[in-house]
Amino acid sequence: MATIARKALTFFVSTALAGLLLLVPLALLGVAFYFAYDLAVELARVTGLDLPFSEFVDGIIIGLGALLGLVLACFFIGLALRTGIGAALESRYDSLLEKYLPVLGMLRNLVMQIVGSRDEVLKLKPAEVSLYGSSGRQYALIVEELPDGRVVVFVPTVPAATLGQLHVLPISEVTLLDTPVQEFLNAVTQWGAGASLMYRREETGDS
Repeated sequence: MATIARKALTFFVSTALAGLLLLVPLALLGVAFYFAYDLAVELARVTGLDLPFSEFVDGIIIGLGALLGLVLACFFIGLALRTGIGAALESRYDSLLEKYLPVLGMLRNLVMQIVGSRDEVLKLKPAEVSLYGSSGRQYALIVEELPDGRVVVFVPTVPAATLGQLHVLPISEVTLLDTPVQEFLNAVTQWGAGASLMYRREETGDS
């Protein structure tokens, strides 16, 4: 009975954390958009901008302008990070993120891996692994290859892919999957639904 309760608690906490990690960035984006919209309304008032539409349509136009301004601001901030000073600040930010919020740091690396925007970002490789010498296989991400030939793998929990365990395994216990990280994460977060999509390239290669 205690084991069932412990498993239920672990499932609840991991699932709640997964939802929180999704909601926090969305909430921050919502707050940023609110301030951008408020600024756009104030600019329209100060400049005397008078759109010849209804109040509803005017609000939509101003909202789109605020959204465009927010996207451009993010773009220019990202552009600034490509300079020498920006790179130093980003490196400092990364170290603080890894120290105090390692889960968010991993999420950031996952996003950067999915969009493929930086070559120096850690290249996570989807794989099947065999743990504890069993015949069963688990899905994992290869995090790093060690000098002695072994690999560090991250085995995610289901459906919270950002939570899991680290294992050090010999390469003989690891089978690489020829699939994008995004397809791998989709299968993990959907309780295995769509896992067959990860093997399409292998079937195409065999045929």
